[in-house]
Amino acid sequence: MNCPACNSPMQVKDFGGVMIDVCANCKGMWFDWMELMKMDEKHEGGGQALAEAMLSPRVNDAGRGQIACPKCGTPMRIHNYGRAQDVKVDECYACGGFFLDSGELRVIREDFMSDAAYAQFVDGVVNDIPGMAEYQQDLERRYLRGKAMLRMTRFLRPSWIIPKLLGGTPQEEVSVVLPGLIDKARRDPAQIKSPEMRAYLDNYMSKDESERTPEQRAFIDEYGC
Repeated sequence: MNCPACNSPMQVKDFGGVMIDVCANCKGMWFDWMELMKMDEKHEGGGQALAEAMLSPRVNDAGRGQIACPKCGTPMRIHNYGRAQDVKVDECYACGGFFLDSGELRVIREDFMSDAAYAQFVDGVVNDIPGMAEYQQDLERRYLRGKAMLRMTRFLRPSWIIPKLLGGTPQEEVSVVLPGLIDKARRDPAQIKSPEMRAYLDNYMSKDESERTPEQRAFIDEYGC
């Protein structure tokens, strides 16, 4: 396979169990689908090839323009790498591969954001969108209204009756929305826009374990909240 940046031959090297194509000329690296996710944190990978890549100077020709995927020939898209926003990567949307210029893997690993930092970054980007605060507040209120309607009509539906007869917990009582809201409230209460939702979460999280309903305990067991 030839390098998409300089057209020189690429060599397959072992980065501690992950086989990466490295350009012998420009030191660019090709990652097949999912391979970059196995190498973007400091504790991942190892070996001589990785050590050499960490010493490579950062080189990126800003005027290079769009390059083609070395695997399938599809024009690759340039964008910021999600967990290291200072690095622009080339991604093939057809086969899922990434091309990194010399030194970019080192920067990604050094600047990789933790889950908490990334969540805060995403919150900041989302909250800067005009009208997003009002939309989020309305969404939280609709969530509470929908949950109230589910509770009012639960005895009429097989999804409630059958699990109860079998000794289980209705899936509708184990919310997939609430974990994200609880995490957001714990990190920054101001992120919860609806006063009703803030009161709901405060009441939920303040309850002693003995006071929680079986459905709430099932929720806690599943999500660890």
